[in-house]
Amino acid sequence: MHEKKVCVRESRSSMQVRIYSLILGLVVLLSGLILYLIWKNSCCASGSLVEVGRGAVPGVYSVGDFEVALETREDGNPSGTLLSIAHRSRPERALWNSIPGESFVSAARGQEEIRESRSHFSIEDRVRERCRDQTMDRVEEEEEELRIAGRLLCGGEREVGYTLVFSPEADDRLRFRAEVEEPYNRVYLTYATDADERFFGFGTQYTRLDMKGSPGAHLYLTGPHCLYQS
Repeated sequence: MHEKKVCVRESRSSMQVRIYSLILGLVVLLSGLILYLIWKNSCCASGSLVEVGRGAVPGVYSVGDFEVALETREDGNPSGTLLSIAHRSRPERALWNSIPGESFVSAARGQEEIRESRSHFSIEDRVRERCRDQTMDRVEEEEEELRIAGRLLCGGEREVGYTLVFSPEADDRLRFRAEVEEPYNRVYLTYATDADERFFGFGTQYTRLDMKGSPGAHLYLTGPHCLYQS
């Protein structure tokens, strides 16, 4: 009994199709990676909390009827640092808290372009430089205020000082303001939100009702603002 050997030879055109498909897949993958990096650089304000100084003593600080708690890791690793705010009447309910290991204050330098037509405003914000990473150098109590100060790292050896101040506005309102040194004219405050939390408003919108997670939700605010206990 004789066995027949059958050799299947792939045609040149079939091999070319496979090579072209592989190249196309690599191009798509690299394009997606580049777009992700561009999106992250343009939309994501927060970075990392890279250092917690000895002047930032962990503990609970009373600011009026509110309690601001700073938690740090025993080994000094900033990745476990958490800043949270609660009202004295319900200390178990966090009204605001940072994300462990992430910066909660960041800054940028930019120039906005605002166009108006028939009472409709179009806002384009060109960010030139971002300062995402944060240090927390000291926490100080001054009369009724609580001041958190440190530095924001802008890449290379560039850095800028910042101050985040909490003060009581009323029994159910906590006032806060953030300041950065010149020439940076953008300030971002990053915090954790619940999965079912929704954001509405931001002026009249004709796209979506819930603006949570939308890169188009730009809110320009000046002056100090308040956190409410309901």
